Amino acid sequence: ASQQITTKVDELNGITNEIALLNKRISTVELSSGNANDIRDKMDGLITRLSKLADIKVQNQENGATNILLGGSLVVMGNGSEALSTSTTGPGTVRINGIANISSGELKGLLNIQDVVIPKYMEKLDTLAASIIREVNNIHSEGLGLNGGFSSLTSTNAVSSSTALLSSSSNNLPFTPSVTTYTTGTVTSSGSTVTGSGTSFSTNVKANDWIKLNDGNSYQVVSVDSDSQLTISGSYTDATAISTDITNGSLYISVKDSSDTITESSISIASDETLSSLSAKIDSISNISSTISNGLLTITATSGYTFSFTNDAISDTDTSNVLTALGMNTFFKGNDASTIGVTQYIQDDVSRIAASSNFTPGDNKNALRLGD
Repeated sequence: ASQQITTKVDELNGITNEIALLNKRISTVELSSGNANDIRDKMDGLITRLSKLADIKVQNQENGATNILLGGSLVVMGNGSEALSTSTTGPGTVRINGIANISSGELKGLLNIQDVVIPKYMEKLDTLAASIIREVNNIHSEGLGLNGGFSSLTSTNAVSSSTALLSSSSNNLPFTPSVTTYTTGTVTSSGSTVTGSGTSFSTNVKANDWIKLNDGNSYQVVSVDSDSQLTISGSYTDATAISTDITNGSLYISVKDSSDTITESSISIASDETLSSLSAKIDSISNISSTISNGLLTITATSGYTFSFTNDAISDTDTSNVLTALGMNTFFKGNDASTIGVTQYIQDDVSRIAASSNFTPGDNKNALRLGD
């Protein structure tokens, strides 16, 4: 489209230049009392062609010359013409210099394709690619390849600050963890029932989670009574006195020892989670530890142990999407149609494809989830 715009502008300049030359010829012929009708017919043909390129306004002068305005700017004035130029403003985009507005014609159509139609479809394509990346990575990160559990694993998406919120745009994560702090319901005393308005608690709040209500206090969830009702207890006015303001995020980590005994643990991912706080929670699990270097998180198992983010009894073991956000054991890299690609470690070793949902090589439950 941008190449055609440039070509059409060159064509337009050729026409306006020719019109200016015809203006000069008309003046010469008519000054000598000749008939310039043939020249005017040719002029009319050029003006018709010009009007198909863009919206123009024709001004016939008393001296017989024809002035032409295009988008409010004079492109032909008597014997002279003003050539338009184009400039590149980005990948695949150009602008027509010196014209404030073009409201019709072939150039208007091409500008609309370049500036409106194509970007709209690019956005849709990016949305599709981002969805594929996110959904595949959410499942892949929870599985294991042919080698079983990890002895060490490092994230691939670096945060700008290990103490800034993972959900903060300043951390530049491609897919921020999906966390929600609820601020609904009225509390009168400990053990109260909280009813949320239009809130589906059962999909993202669990017993022992924490919820901040509109009285400014945080309470521990005793039970999820229904899709829109909770029973809570306890009260903290200082959010730092509790582990989290809780959200809908949980992360499961399974650790296997040399005798194949598996210990499963769960971490709550909070709305105020940082990479540092996540690292501290991981460190609280026996036989694994974590470090942060250059914005990347590395989890390491004690010698003789391996770990994974699997839980064979649970279909979705990372409800926070934090693994996808950090790029841990993911299949795709990138976050849109222009950056999507297979992660380098899978390109280098296809046995890393996480087909299994447990520590047993050959199990294909995660592959079936990916297929679904």
